[in-house]
Amino acid sequence: MNVILNRLDAVSIVVKGEISNEEVSRKLDEMVSKNAGKISIPGFRPGKAPKSVIIARYGDAFKNDLTMDFIREVVEEAIKQEPALEKPLFMDEPKFEPISDGKPFNVEIYVELKPKIELQKYKDFELKRPLIPVPDEEVDDMIEEFLLRNATLEPQERPVQENDYVEVKVSAGNEEPAPMLIPLDDPEFLNHFGDLIGKSMGDMLEKDMAFPDSFPDRRLQGRKGHFVLEITNVFKQIKPELNAEFFKKIGKQDGYSAEDFRKEVADYARAQKAQTSNDMVFERLIDALIEANPVQIPPKFQQQQVDEYIEENLNVSKIPQDELQNIMNEVNEKIRRRILYQFIVDAIADAESIEPSEQDVLDSMRNWAYSMRLNPDEVQKTFTEDPQRYEDFKSTVRREKTIEFLLSTCKILDEMVSEKSDTATPENTAESEVNNDESELQTS
Repeated sequence: MNVILNRLDAVSIVVKGEISNEEVSRKLDEMVSKNAGKISIPGFRPGKAPKSVIIARYGDAFKNDLTMDFIREVVEEAIKQEPALEKPLFMDEPKFEPISDGKPFNVEIYVELKPKIELQKYKDFELKRPLIPVPDEEVDDMIEEFLLRNATLEPQERPVQENDYVEVKVSAGNEEPAPMLIPLDDPEFLNHFGDLIGKSMGDMLEKDMAFPDSFPDRRLQGRKGHFVLEITNVFKQIKPELNAEFFKKIGKQDGYSAEDFRKEVADYARAQKAQTSNDMVFERLIDALIEANPVQIPPKFQQQQVDEYIEENLNVSKIPQDELQNIMNEVNEKIRRRILYQFIVDAIADAESIEPSEQDVLDSMRNWAYSMRLNPDEVQKTFTEDPQRYEDFKSTVRREKTIEFLLSTCKILDEMVSEKSDTATPENTAESEVNNDESELQTS
C-alpha cells in the first residue's frame, strides 16, 4: 500500500492511496477463504463451493467490504504521517473506482484541518463602550406597553373603532366559519381588516385578500382568496390604572407607588442598555482579535457550517428570491465570524492555559438551564451522560473564561452616544451568536 499526502495549502490535504493489483487479489482471496465455510450454495456441500463460484455469486458484496477495508487502512496510514488527520474539520466522500480484477485500487480523499494559528496580538486592546441614555419618552413607552399587555377587553355596543378587538366568524370558499379575534391595534391586521372599522355587530364583510407567509395568525399564513367575515362582537381595550389594586395584582408590596413602578421600569431599561453596551464591547474585542490575527478558514468546512445553519434555521423555499441573496450573504458572514471567533479564542486559551474546572462547567450548565427554564438536574444528567455534549459545553465555558481574561487586559473607554445613533443598536455579537447556536444544539 502506498499513501501520499498532497498538501494543497495550510489547511487542505488530498490523501491519495494505492493498493497494488497483487494485494487486491490476495486480500480478496483471503476474504473469500475466511467466509467460505459460512456460505451455502445450492449444489455444493457447505464450505465446499469453489472460490470462482463464490465470487461469481457474492463477489460484489466482498468487493464492497474490501473497499471499505482499504479506505480505512489508507486513512490509518495517513494519520500516522499527519496526526492532525485524526480529527479533521471536514472530510469529503472518498473518490475511487470499483475494485476490478487485475487492476490496482486507487482512492483520493479531500480533507480540511484546523489551521495552526500564530497569535500576533490578543491583549491590551483599547475598546470603546457606548453609554446609551434612557430618555423619559422611552420609559413612558415601556409603561404603556406593559399596561397594554395587562389590558382587559370589554364588549361595546357601538360600531368598530380604531384599536378595537373584533370577534368574527371567518370563512373562505366552502369552509365552515371559524371564530377569530382580530386586533386592530396591530398594523398587519389593520392593513388587511381595516374595512371592519365603522361596521357593527352582525354586519358582514366580503373581500378578496392575500396574506403573506409571515402573517401573525398562522391560520391565514400564505392564504389568498375570497373571505367572508361576520362580526360577532366588538371589544375595547381597557388599560389598568397604576393604583394599589393593580400593584397588588402584579405582586407588589403594600405602599408600592406609581413612582416606584416608574423607577423600576427605568432601572430595567438602564440594565438592558448596559447589557447592550457590554455586547458591543464583546463585538469590538472580537473585531480587534480578527483584525490582529489573520486566519485561513477551510472553505468546505465553512460551507458545511453554512448549510447546517440554513437547514436548521431557514425555510429557503419561502424566502422571496430578491431577498435570498442578501440573507445568504448575511449567513455566510455570521458563520465566518463564528468560526474565526472559535479558532482564535481557542488558540488564546491554549496559549494562556485557560481551563474551566469541573465545578465551573457544572455551575454554568445549571445557570444556562435556569435561563432556558429547564430543570437543571435533568440538564446536568443529560450532559454528563453524553461525553461529546459535555465537551461541547465545556468548550463554550472555556471560551467565555478566555473572553473574561482578555477583557481584563483591555482599556475600556466609555463614550456617550445618542439613543438614535447607529452605535446604540448593535448587531448580535459573534460571542452571543456562538452561545445561542450552541444552546440550540444543547437542547436538541
